[in-house]
Amino acid sequence: MVSRLLIVAGEMTYREWVIDMAMITVSILILWRAGSNVREIRYIRRLGIKRGNYYASRVWGARLLPLIVLLMVEIVVVLVVGVLTVLKLREVTFW
Repeated sequence: MVSRLLIVAGEMTYREWVIDMAMITVSILILWRAGSNVREIRYIRRLGIKRGNYYASRVWGARLLPLIVLLMVEIVVVLVVGVLTVLKLREVTFW
């Protein structure tokens, strides 16, 4: 498996390698941002209504439910923009 990856990596040009690394980097950033938002939503939900409201108002400066909606919308936007970016990077010509 490793030898096959090294052969494929050896046949790649520098430009192909840069584009592939950009796609991997974008994918990692997408997953990191969406994961951190999911973690924050789970933390707020676990606090309950009273402590969740206090946490949301002190840390985020917002109410509880609009904050959860904002985080969910941000997850969707990040995923859509990231997927479109990766798809656009796949269409880059190598000449």
